[in-house]
Amino acid sequence: MAEGTAPIVDVLVVGGGAAGVAAAVAAARAGVSVRLIESNGTLGGFGTSAEVSTVCGLHLRTLDGPAQWSMGGFPREIGERLRARTGLGAVRYHEGLTFLPYAPPDLAAVLDAVVAEHAITLSLHTTLMSLARHGEVWRATTLAWDHQETIDARMIVDASGVAWAAACAGAEIQPDEERQAPAIVGTVAGLPTQDAFALRTWLLKECVRGLRDGTAPAGVGSLSVVPGSEHAGTARFKLGLPVRVIGDADEPTMLERAARRALADAVDWLRTLPGMDALRLIGVAPQLGLRTGRRALGEVVVTGDHVVAAAGHPEGVARGAWPIEHWTTGRQPMLRMLPLGAACEIPAGALIAKGVPGLYLAGRVISANEEAIASLRVIGTCLGTGYAAGRLAAGAVRGEERAATVAALRAEQVEGGLG
Repeated sequence: MAEGTAPIVDVLVVGGGAAGVAAAVAAARAGVSVRLIESNGTLGGFGTSAEVSTVCGLHLRTLDGPAQWSMGGFPREIGERLRARTGLGAVRYHEGLTFLPYAPPDLAAVLDAVVAEHAITLSLHTTLMSLARHGEVWRATTLAWDHQETIDARMIVDASGVAWAAACAGAEIQPDEERQAPAIVGTVAGLPTQDAFALRTWLLKECVRGLRDGTAPAGVGSLSVVPGSEHAGTARFKLGLPVRVIGDADEPTMLERAARRALADAVDWLRTLPGMDALRLIGVAPQLGLRTGRRALGEVVVTGDHVVAAAGHPEGVARGAWPIEHWTTGRQPMLRMLPLGAACEIPAGALIAKGVPGLYLAGRVISANEEAIASLRVIGTCLGTGYAAGRLAAGAVRGEERAATVAALRAEQVEGGLG
């Protein structure tokens, strides 16, 4: 379409992961026009392309009794839809942490269905190339499959996962901190029939033994079973890369290739163990799981101390219930737990770019330090921050007072439908 001929869309959402879908739905439900662009061919972001396979952050940490939702509103709605589709319930794991297991195609299908139910113009295989302010609107240039397109929008929601829209808009980017180590997921078949606990115990024991006697590749120290993925002799194995991510332009290519080699080497070694000759790697996630990336600076910066204190906030519009899970180069993450049954409140100011009117932040790019984002990056929390960012953007289009939008989000997500 020729530049300048397209009608102005009220809210343009950049990125179709959990946060982007939530933002688009929130804006559509508020009655404004919405365009959602995603560079991949499937919705879900890393939740599908990196085959994360567990929705964390939807439930409070509890030691017994039924799983308790951490948020009402859209995050709970998606959790219930995913449970209905998969037939899988919430799983209580380490120290009372609770997650919802899923197969990546199921998450993609749920997100695709919810987008189709709303007045959202969806553009897959579409990448943001540039973004500039033209009077009262943003002008976005995109590459849509094999042609360039111009989109004019009143508000932008950056749900890109790497603050690409924010960077294009000239927003201030937070100073780089040490980023978390990435991981790759692959599906392994030919496993002996055994329960999940026995499989995890066997894998841990063999990896420790292999490293001790020098027969195992060095990387297996970070090999684990994705909880809830075990089924009929198959399971998803996750391999963490013991590297420090620095954000260099050549790094993703090097990491992707190294991760695939390391995962194949690990499975080849496992095949040499007694009774494991039928083991084989039958699939690898299309994308490496990069846990954190670049983030923009907002009106408020959420800190790790705010998260672990389960602190409230007068402008809290979403809740974060997952612990600070910081992966470095070791086998296990460094964990800072929230109190049992508690969640922190994420303020609206963390979703509003500082000094850039009309730019909102969602999901992994919200304004938070590296320690805080190690908690708030998980899918369940991204659904909450995405929905809040989309609703704030729609409220600005409609001329609503910010306090009224915040009050509505608090009633829906922070206080409504819990338990």
